[in-house]
Amino acid sequence: MYCEINHFSILSPLDNMKGKKLHWLEVSGSGLRGTIPTEIGNLPKLTHLNLSRNYLDGAIPPSLGHLILLQSLVISSNIIQGSIPNLIQDLIIPGVSA
Repeated sequence: MYCEINHFSILSPLDNMKGKKLHWLEVSGSGLRGTIPTEIGNLPKLTHLNLSRNYLDGAIPPSLGHLILLQSLVISSNIIQGSIPNLIQDLIIPGVSA
């Protein structure tokens, strides 16, 4: 399953997809503001996550470390601060772009 969200809140669709077979979440350049939702960590089948080119700020939530199938994480061109949580550092992600 692939999901692309443009100029809308990301939380409502994520609540409906909890535990579903979402593999790819693409929200690049969608004008998202605020912090990265911790609920993304509740998508166990997620393999690709692109949150780039938005206005996301704050820290990377440790819940992203629960995404053990994640192969690509793109969070560049945001206002994210702080260090990468240990759970995420422990994942071996070939396509990490921060």
